[in-house]
Amino acid sequence: MTPAEKPRQGWWPSGRRPLLYVLLLACLQTPAAAQAPLVSIVRSDDPALPAPIDTHSRLAYARHIRPMVRRAVTEGGLRAILDAADDGDDGILDVVCKVNIVHAEHVRGDVTDWRVVKGLLETIHAWAH
Repeated sequence: MTPAEKPRQGWWPSGRRPLLYVLLLACLQTPAAAQAPLVSIVRSDDPALPAPIDTHSRLAYARHIRPMVRRAVTEGGLRAILDAADDGDDGILDVVCKVNIVHAEHVRGDVTDWRVVKGLLETIHAWAH
């Protein structure tokens, strides 16, 4: 069996689909964000979401994932951190999102689901306008 044919071994129990948690760790080195880091977790079945869904169900981006990301970054205080940050020399606030491995399709063992990254970038972009 070649390495490409070997099944990936992840830490998820066999036969279970991973629950999608949206995690936000805001840990910036700016004076405005000198507070302790904060992690925000939103489950897909959270009743505060517009369309809560069972954690074992397939999640649609627009209906489930994007609202989960928006809730997580709002609860995590990211907007306040961005509002308090200084603009660059060009008068524009630069935001850098460093993500781990991203693939177009979910591959077991990946760290960041591309849909979460998309939701984060769309949320930050919407706040800028």
